[in-house]
Amino acid sequence: MLHPRPHPGHALVFKGTSSLHTWFMRFRLDMVFLDEAQRVVALRAGVPGFWGGCGPRGTRWAVEMPSDPAFARLRVGDRLRFVRGGDTPV
Repeated sequence: MLHPRPHPGHALVFKGTSSLHTWFMRFRLDMVFLDEAQRVVALRAGVPGFWGGCGPRGTRWAVEMPSDPAFARLRVGDRLRFVRGGDTPV
């Protein structure tokens, strides 16, 4: 919040939550909601500032990233793998 736009290719990953918000943000974000096995259960593209909401029942991870055309490749049911620093699995 109240920071410049995040770097392309980077995301904030929140474990143990189903909710996100974009209060006080001046740019759009793409959001991904995941279950315990890190499978996509919901997607929200281009979420504007001052939005707040939750993923569907069973959401255990929430991810927000700058809006990017690559987001369109994600589908409900896809399984994600997180890396930190480019090479260390999280």
